[in-house]
Amino acid sequence: MTPNTETTVPNHHAQYPGFAGATGLLAALSMSFGRDDDAREAAQRAFDIGQRFGVPDLQALGLTFGGYVRVRQGEVAQGMPMIDEGMTWAITGQISPFPAQLVFCRTISTCYELGDYRRAGEWMEAIERDSSHPCVVVWVPYNESWGVPELPTLRQHRHAVEGLYHLTKTLDSTRPVLGNDGWESSATDIIGIHDYDPTPEHIQQRYGRDIDPVQLFDRRRPGGRVLTLDGYPHRGQPIMLTEFGGIAFSERVRQVPGLGPDEQKKDAWGYSSARSAEDFWLRYRNLVMAVVDAPLLSGFCYTQFADTFQEINGLLYADRTPKIPLEEIAKATRHSRTYIAGAA
Repeated sequence: MTPNTETTVPNHHAQYPGFAGATGLLAALSMSFGRDDDAREAAQRAFDIGQRFGVPDLQALGLTFGGYVRVRQGEVAQGMPMIDEGMTWAITGQISPFPAQLVFCRTISTCYELGDYRRAGEWMEAIERDSSHPCVVVWVPYNESWGVPELPTLRQHRHAVEGLYHLTKTLDSTRPVLGNDGWESSATDIIGIHDYDPTPEHIQQRYGRDIDPVQLFDRRRPGGRVLTLDGYPHRGQPIMLTEFGGIAFSERVRQVPGLGPDEQKKDAWGYSSARSAEDFWLRYRNLVMAVVDAPLLSGFCYTQFADTFQEINGLLYADRTPKIPLEEIAKATRHSRTYIAGAA
């Protein structure tokens, strides 16, 4: 259906030559769904006319619908940035209300088509609920390929990650988005790596001064995982060790209903174990120093802050009582890297 130019765009747009033809293109676009090549051509022509005569509504709609058609044709990496750009026109008030509504609807529906409807809905609710909290530093839709276990081989799984990544960027443009944390990165602002090797020397060998990104991304991780998927090379994103450590230590007797003392010990869990508070402190300090001294890494997130259920690998107990003095934790965590050439 041809849009009403008196209500969908500012009236002064109608003075531009070719405007009537452009509205006809949009009508053709709306009728060409199911004929992707026709829709793609109509969207491109709408954008070109909008760009030529300065009609933002046409440019935004051409970008958004052109991006949508590309996604339908499997060109997600090319289509989603176009949809993002169209969305930017809408959220910054550069286009009229009705075209803006079309852009919003098409953006959300595209993300839904790329992924799981229920998951996308729940994720949108979480962003709306938590986006005003200053403690939220980065959004992480997927972790360690949970829910999308065949990322290297299944296009649908890759599309699910890409869809939630772009949906998140649309809903909150103020924070970075880590599409799939740990390994098998595709659409992402940060390359997140999970590495629980307890030996500082191994961390230094993997991420140290003599290693460049090409070497890092050419290697498979433990368990046969790759850091980035084929077709998604490292594009200069920050590389971070987003899970490491996992040192189990507790001087308390855990009370687990239904388990005896010996069973409770077996139930307690961590990636490696410390024998005493001093051993725990030394292991933590040496690991953090190895990570901080690696110029390849832009940041880290230690696992984990506090114990939870059977996991006793926190720096604090579940009730937030420190296992070792907070001053010692702070001293190790604040280890400076300013002396490393090229490090920040």
